[in-house]
Amino acid sequence: MKTRRRPHRPPPRLAMLGAIGVLALGACSGTDSTDGVGMSLGDRASIAFDRMVSADNGLEVRRWTVGADPLVVAAAVLPAASGEATDEAMQARLDRNGFRLLRVPLDSLESIRAALGSIISTSSAWHGQILDWREIATRPMELGGQAVFVNGRAVRLEPGTLRLIARAWTTPTLDGPVLYVELVPEYAVTPVGGRARGRNRAPATIVLDPDPMIIELDPAYAYLLVCETPGVRWRTDDPTTGAAAATGAPAVRREVESGAVGPDVDVPRTVGEALLLGRGRGDTGSRDVLILVPRVPAFLEPPTDTPTDPPVAGEDA
Repeated sequence: MKTRRRPHRPPPRLAMLGAIGVLALGACSGTDSTDGVGMSLGDRASIAFDRMVSADNGLEVRRWTVGADPLVVAAAVLPAASGEATDEAMQARLDRNGFRLLRVPLDSLESIRAALGSIISTSSAWHGQILDWREIATRPMELGGQAVFVNGRAVRLEPGTLRLIARAWTTPTLDGPVLYVELVPEYAVTPVGGRARGRNRAPATIVLDPDPMIIELDPAYAYLLVCETPGVRWRTDDPTTGAAAATGAPAVRREVESGAVGPDVDVPRTVGEALLLGRGRGDTGSRDVLILVPRVPAFLEPPTDTPTDPPVAGEDA
């Protein structure tokens, strides 16, 4: 298998420096008109840096391990979905790799968790600003010769660990700050006998897709990353008709897109399914729900009382 280096992008430190510069030049002044008076730009930059890397600015990743039934996950998550989680092209790419990304209001997480039913295990990790690649999810693959689909291409893997690595940093936009996140699947090969053999042995870490999956997280929402078979769509039925009328809640169903021909065959999982599904096929085993929670402190939010239109000539400013 051809190996690739980890993807290269403009250093996220440059993006952070830009945000720090904005804070240093103006956003550090606070509500007191004397704040920052007599301070050098270097002092202001130091304060801005401390704020940027504070414990309330960056990415939190939660993991819920639940039963493997995909319909239970769909029924719990889809009714709470709010707007598009990312653009159409990125959503299609995520779908092709077995991922499904949904955006939900932060205050809906508890009701989603309750709707999922029994939770096998949970975990939470605070990552903050991730300027260097860091793993946020892993899945051991102990059997050699397994294959996964990455962008529609089958990749055969030796025993090792499948990882989802990420970088994340806060960046300003015209509509307010967002958390810019890059996601990349990689694979860490388990050395035979605990050590590499010979100069021709493949590197220990293989990047499965060098082009990061990029999403921008609005701090008003949480983002749920789950796995689903490509081509399967989640649909909701009218709650006033059919079986859903008894409860008044929309009924969720999984629907395979038309166009497939030929007999059913047992094909390799996508990288998303391999990463987020536990052992077993069908409704056996378990599956992970990853919750990406962007945290952006209030001082980075744009002021709400700033006029949106410039003053008209002849009127008081």
